[in-house]
Amino acid sequence: MALIGSLVLAEVMGRFAPSAAFYLVTSRAWELLAGSLAGYLVAHYGLPDGASGPAGWRFLGRHRTVLGWIGALGIVGFGLAGQVQNGFGAQRFDPIILAAFDATASSPDRDKCHNLPPDAACQYNVGSSRMLTVIGDSHAVELSYSLQNTLEGHDYGVTHLSRSGCPPALLFKTNVDGCTDWTTSSIDALEQSPPG
Repeated sequence: MALIGSLVLAEVMGRFAPSAAFYLVTSRAWELLAGSLAGYLVAHYGLPDGASGPAGWRFLGRHRTVLGWIGALGIVGFGLAGQVQNGFGAQRFDPIILAAFDATASSPDRDKCHNLPPDAACQYNVGSSRMLTVIGDSHAVELSYSLQNTLEGHDYGVTHLSRSGCPPALLFKTNVDGCTDWTTSSIDALEQSPPG
């Protein structure tokens, strides 16, 4: 029943949301289920009368447990090697791309600088003649950190204002308690004493 449901879902989604049909497991499950069912039927009932499969099928039938373990160990080994090699990044990407990945590292200041009131906001490269302010939700943490690393030595500083789940909603209220007040007070603090 799941096979048929997934097949129908794939057909419908393929017409109205092809990207979702391709990427979602619910619309692709029929492929795995059909292959599993075919493999089960051949393994337990053999080929239909008169059908002569390749000679390799007989070999696979006799040695399927050993081959299954070899395949499983191969998959686990490849996964562990990828984990140790950090996803094989050095082999797959140019140095410029790897540098961009490094720039997106988690901020070591996340715990120290996130969810603070505006008057206690973290500032980076203090003493610079020009200051920028990053304001937003938790994504602003890494953006502030990366920006201050990039601007260091270029006479730019960065003020970091971030609060979890709070987009910089100035002209509308958000569904998260306290966000609108935090955003308003952050903007007010910037207007009263602009950085740099």
